[in-house]
Parts: sequence; structure tokens; C-alpha cells
Amino acid sequence: MQDYRKLKAWQRAQEACVRVYRLTNDYPAEERYGLCAQLREAGVSVGANISEGSKRRGNADKARLWNIAQSSAAEIMSELDVAIRLGYPERKRPSPSSTSTTRSQR
Repeated sequence: MQDYRKLKAWQRAQEACVRVYRLTNDYPAEERYGLCAQLREAGVSVGANISEGSKRRGNADKARLWNIAQSSAAEIMSELDVAIRLGYPERKRPSPSSTSTTRSQR
């Protein structure tokens, strides 16, 4: 069985998760338990599901967990779209094409 830490998708998911945490540090305090928490939860979920899926023996189980990881990555993009519409931190906003989240979906 392969060490999940060697998977490019997991490495990119971890990088994206750290960026999500740093980005949301500058969100308004009233978003601490709202959009900020949702983004962070989804960010952690991507890497967690990739690592869990890599250890499953059955292909159907692996595929299910990797699909959940892809879904969490899509959730992040949607939530970032909301943050953009709300005008949250302009200076740290990543472009969707430059994020590892997008690459991790592949």
C-alpha cells in the first residue's frame, strides 16, 4: 500500500488547506462560525478523504472517498465565490485557476 503522503493530490490538498486557513484569518469576526468554519472544514476534508481513500482495499470504497474529496474541493470553490461577492480580503484572494484545489480535483 502506498503512503498517502506521497500522493500529489494529497500534497496539493494540504497546501490548499493551509491557504484556506491563512485566507480566512482575515475574515470578519462574525464569519468565524459561518463561512470561515465551512471553508476550513471543507479544506480539511479534501486531504482527509484522499488519505482515507488511499488506504481502502476495495475500488468502490476508494472511489467513493475520492469523490467526497472532489465534492469538498467544489464546496471550497463555491464558498470562495460567496466570499468574493461579499468583498472579503481582496489582497489574499486566490484566483480559482491558481489554486491547488482546482488541481487536486483532477
